Amino acid sequence: MALLLVLQPGWSAAQPQDGAAAPRTNGVTNTPPATNKPRGTSTSKPTPTFPVRGGRAPDGDTYSQPTSIARTPKNHPTETYTGRQPAGPRGGGPNGGLIGGAAAAGGIIGLGLYLHARNQPAPKLARDGPKMPDQYSMSNFSVGAFVQANWPVVVDHVLSNGGELTIVITAQGFPTFRYRIPATGRRRQEIFRLPPYFPARPTPGMYTISATNATPGVATPVYMRLFGMGAGERAVGSVAIDQVKFGPDTIHPKQKQEAVYAFHAHTDFDKVRAEFMKAATEQGQIVAKLEDHADINGVQRETTPSHQWNGKKASPGEHLLQVRAWESVLAKSNWVIAWSADQVSVEE
Repeated sequence: MALLLVLQPGWSAAQPQDGAAAPRTNGVTNTPPATNKPRGTSTSKPTPTFPVRGGRAPDGDTYSQPTSIARTPKNHPTETYTGRQPAGPRGGGPNGGLIGGAAAAGGIIGLGLYLHARNQPAPKLARDGPKMPDQYSMSNFSVGAFVQANWPVVVDHVLSNGGELTIVITAQGFPTFRYRIPATGRRRQEIFRLPPYFPARPTPGMYTISATNATPGVATPVYMRLFGMGAGERAVGSVAIDQVKFGPDTIHPKQKQEAVYAFHAHTDFDKVRAEFMKAATEQGQIVAKLEDHADINGVQRETTPSHQWNGKKASPGEHLLQVRAWESVLAKSNWVIAWSADQVSVEE
């Protein structure tokens, strides 16, 4: 809460407005299997024909037609797999210590400065995609990303029983929007819409995610794991990037062993970045720190790109895959972030 109070003056003097603007659409309510891997995809619809794409972003940055590897069917079973919780930290954790007040505040304040009008945030977001902190707790962090009136937003997550997920969404000069999701203890997707009073065109904004206990008293963080989050008509139906695979369980980069990662795209995205996050569980929260990344030359809808990661830039420990995908044309600006349910442990 203190972090939000620090950030609020930079956005708007308007007071927050509680409540949802539209009915919720809930996703999965099945209990996730404890150890089974995700099921394969179904085969039902033919592969669509893809138009040739290409153009120029608002800041002059060019992009080419998305490329991919395997065409995959549009429909597949809803994902319920939650993976294994990352282990505790090695040698002081992924960032040399618990990602707590100071580190989290640095990440959120940094995003506020990034989106300040004088920094031309719209071209930067169009070019670089949704802005994530380099280190964060999944139970409390912010994303700098586009917002628009009536846009759908999706959150694929699992939240501990007794907790509540609050998403505070801000756009400079507009009243704050707050949406709350109660815990079920199971993996589920929640879809809601941004309010009609938000900007009529894609505008830089901020999404602050906070998972806390739902009981009266002092709010404290609780365990939450994210698998996907996105906004925009083309990014939300379920989550436009899903079926994120990352394996094997362990690699030894010095022995030239590599990890393989893949994901399914439901939408054309001309910008995609794979990010490799060192992860650990500290004080009941998943904390992560960026250690490596790979840019991908876009993806086409209903395809499954597959790539390799050598892990040479990573320090020993467990790592999650984080995939950011977005449309760099400012008039569209749909975006999505997805996380793997599995970790790869990098060893000497």
